[in-house]
Amino acid sequence: MRKFIVLTFLVFSLFSAASVYALPGGNYSDYLGLYLDDGLGNTALVLSSTGLASFNGTLGNWIVNVSTAITYPILGSTAWPEIDLNSVNVSSSKGGTLTIAASASGFVPASAKAFNWDIGGTTSGSIQYQAYWDNFPGYLFYIGYSKLMDSGVISTSPFAVSFGGGIPDGAVDYTLLAVITQTGAGATSFNADFTVIPEPATMLLLGSGLIGLAGFARRKFRKN
Repeated sequence: MRKFIVLTFLVFSLFSAASVYALPGGNYSDYLGLYLDDGLGNTALVLSSTGLASFNGTLGNWIVNVSTAITYPILGSTAWPEIDLNSVNVSSSKGGTLTIAASASGFVPASAKAFNWDIGGTTSGSIQYQAYWDNFPGYLFYIGYSKLMDSGVISTSPFAVSFGGGIPDGAVDYTLLAVITQTGAGATSFNADFTVIPEPATMLLLGSGLIGLAGFARRKFRKN
């Protein structure tokens, strides 16, 4: 009976964790989306097909918000996605929690790929950074059971965190998520970068192929 209760609790926790952030879903093929939410009904959504989405304004108790998301065709490629998210946020004396998300779609399905991500900045409160993948083409802000990484709550300042891991086969869309919490007046700024790269085995195979081509070219040159 005790094992059943523990198992039930774990299953409930898993399903509960998947809906922590209520982000706006939508089928936008080959789009970049930038979304901000203060948790009090104040939101902003910017969609772009140029690889650049930016917001500059106020949002509830957050009196300064300057956020920019950049991806393909400015950064990376359809086969090797890269998303950069940077933001400067200042809260009033009331403080609050601000969710900032950048989501990009329209990439080539992942196969034998990995990812690197890093985030750095300063905060007078705390920040938590996450990345998600999706295999529904063009579906922005998907944060179901597809988490790639989670920094945990960061409350030191300045901060810098890096991580790497594998990309599931079929991934075509990616979402970066930053949650900032401040108990009063203060500022949090950060820059986060997410890059899809070849897995080590793929790099080794590619390197072996290049060495082989170099040897073939050298032999042909000597023969001539």
